[in-house]
Amino acid sequence: MIQKAGDNNVIFKVDRLFTDKVKVKGKKLFFDPSFDPQRHTQTWGEVVQIPLKLTGLPIMQEDAGTPPYHERGTYRYKFVSDIEQEIKIGDKVYFHFNTMLSPNNQIKTDRSFTGSVKSMLFKVRYDQVLAAIRYTPAEKTMDVWNCTMRLHELRSESGETIFAQLDGDNIYRREIIPIGSYALIRPDMESWDEIIVPTYFTSPEGKVLKDKFGKKIEKPREKWLQIKQAPEAKHLLGFVEHIGSPLRGDKRQVNPGDHIYYRHNADWVVNIEGEDYYMIRQRHIIAKKH
Repeated sequence: MIQKAGDNNVIFKVDRLFTDKVKVKGKKLFFDPSFDPQRHTQTWGEVVQIPLKLTGLPIMQEDAGTPPYHERGTYRYKFVSDIEQEIKIGDKVYFHFNTMLSPNNQIKTDRSFTGSVKSMLFKVRYDQVLAAIRYTPAEKTMDVWNCTMRLHELRSESGETIFAQLDGDNIYRREIIPIGSYALIRPDMESWDEIIVPTYFTSPEGKVLKDKFGKKIEKPREKWLQIKQAPEAKHLLGFVEHIGSPLRGDKRQVNPGDHIYYRHNADWVVNIEGEDYYMIRQRHIIAKKH
């Protein structure tokens, strides 16, 4: 029998603690994740119980740095009870990477007769859940989705992204639902043009040559100076990809596609459904770029 979740906690099940496989040139390789457990711990599971209620536990604020490079505005603390309860049993949830590293969060381990792990139950506080993934069948007669199904991505005739079973004809539509007022932000990456600077022809004496109009004569583009090894994410800038419900009392002021600035220290990278995003709470988005 599955333990009740009680207040504030979501109970989920997994079949492993770590992601210990990687594909290289079509071959599946296994590695030892213990050398860097925080990087390789699994960060998703299937929900089996949702909390009875959410209570007045404070939600952590993001630190502005020490010392902050700008003054912090007056922030009213928010609580777990200010989060919209949108998680459902059967959802696939992504959570903070430390969740399964804490023995205090482990509830139960089921083993086969050989002693190998079949499944494990963990708890995670509601405000530590980052996003819920839900696949809805295109038709009511289709099988209800679960985390064990293998799906592959397709493009419908209308251009919509859909998902189908590898061994069947069932079609599903995916919802990515950020939880706890999180927004999934795609980094604003520099272009190659932004990390090269022109160089100029010079005389034997080292003076920059100019044309008859007094303009410096540039060398061919392939001889320009590259100032970085590769493009990087622009500082404190990104694009909103997915956004959830705001905390109770806050207003949602950005939408998917918006180009935004966010607070220092508010971003950390999480891989959700194969894509890397910055996880940023909506109240830590400070401006839109027009």
